[in-house]
Amino acid sequence: MKKTTIYGLLIIIGLTFMSSNMLNAGTADTFPAALAVIAPYDDGIVIDGSVADWLNPSLSMIDAIQFGNPSSFVNVNFKFAYNSSYLFFYAYIPDQVGHVKAMQVHFFGHDGQNDGVLLDAYSGPIYYDMAFPEPDDIVTTPQVDEDILGTHDIVATANYQGDNGTYFEFAKEIRSGDGAGKDIFLDYGDAIAVEFAVWINVYPSSDPPNYGTITETDFRYVRLSIGHDSGDVLDFNTPDTRRFLWLEGEAYQAPFITGTVTFDGIADEPVWTDATQYDVTLSFQNYSDGTFDPMNTVDAQIKLFHDGVNINIYFKVFDDSSTSLDFLGFVLGKSLDMLNDTYGTDFIMINQHGYTDAFLPGDGGEPVYDVDVGGTNDGQANFTYSSSYHHIEFTKPLAPGDTLGRDSDYSIGDNIYISSLASDDSMYGPNYFELKDDDGIPHFIIHAIKLLAQGEEPSTPPTNNGGNTVTLGFGLSDLLFITLAVTPIIAIIYRKKFKK
Repeated sequence: MKKTTIYGLLIIIGLTFMSSNMLNAGTADTFPAALAVIAPYDDGIVIDGSVADWLNPSLSMIDAIQFGNPSSFVNVNFKFAYNSSYLFFYAYIPDQVGHVKAMQVHFFGHDGQNDGVLLDAYSGPIYYDMAFPEPDDIVTTPQVDEDILGTHDIVATANYQGDNGTYFEFAKEIRSGDGAGKDIFLDYGDAIAVEFAVWINVYPSSDPPNYGTITETDFRYVRLSIGHDSGDVLDFNTPDTRRFLWLEGEAYQAPFITGTVTFDGIADEPVWTDATQYDVTLSFQNYSDGTFDPMNTVDAQIKLFHDGVNINIYFKVFDDSSTSLDFLGFVLGKSLDMLNDTYGTDFIMINQHGYTDAFLPGDGGEPVYDVDVGGTNDGQANFTYSSSYHHIEFTKPLAPGDTLGRDSDYSIGDNIYISSLASDDSMYGPNYFELKDDDGIPHFIIHAIKLLAQGEEPSTPPTNNGGNTVTLGFGLSDLLFITLAVTPIIAIIYRKKFKK
């Protein structure tokens, strides 16, 4: 078996974490290698998972650190070699903190080459020749070479030994010339950067890697030189992928209304009649290849009011069928540029299993549950389905005072900024967003919700500021970040569901 659909999840939510951190690296002068190794010439290596045929059995070692927990690490013991046709790799990772299921070797930083090998010791072994796109490409997630008209230029094996650890080995063409797959093309004296990511106690078929040499706070890579170190300068001149393109959408108004609401997903209380209502359009964005289809849309409505204590929202979105993979998400913040806020911004997700209060970190890391950082789950909601529509009622305090959960406090007269997204039967994350095609480039639509004072009447018709565009970022690829960012939370929700 060469490739399976289960790797859609791994490629999307797992490997993107590695590449997104690498893309924030900056320049070679700023980030020296954590370890420099030289690949010796060796023409006697056989890809069999054994170290016996390596002429020099001593291995180099670098730590792979658990993402989000720098106190937990595992030793990656490895060695490179080469001959006239192949670059060879061997690694042993002990069962230091748990069972090692798979690893990824990622090459980058040399003349635009951005290549990788995925080795799954648990499911097969299965191995893949991977391509890592450049930062300005439409697609930002790694892909299998053959899926983008590249070639499969590796031979590999992996040996999962349970409590003893795992062994990995591959041979990769050292001068493949595969421009589609961005494969390495290295000569004697050339150098390239290498990073490792590892799956420990989690499965590559359903989880992202949880250990790596490049983490949220450390840019640690191995400098690999072929034959000898000629001083070849590596180039990490890449943009900061935490920036987003956004467009200011229709200005919303939330009137001050007092009344009783049972948040059961059925907006049948009288107060909803007096709430302001706005039409919403969500557009399709393919999470796996970056395709934006402005013609593939779903219609929705949003109703808003507040009672001086809580913001209350009803959201209704069309869906021709209901599955356990459907959900609605809302990004909330204090400014129109909330997606680029270095502090992070608020994020909530609602599905048939409940309400999740989380935040998107401003450092480009994975979303975090509020309760996991000492915050609180500030709100409640219900999610129902009837007559081809999902219906959501939710409420959230205007001033929760929950800075640990990155929740913001709002007063009457303030604006709450919001953007909506949805999953329509999507296992790997949201696939519909509030987007606008601006000269061929999709932008997130972000709305300002003004909290009206008691007795202040909403304007009729609802105001619209003209849709001024503010371009922050570096191109279409930036749009994928939020798709990838929210997916780990979604995966956690579903894993909890299946455990019940």
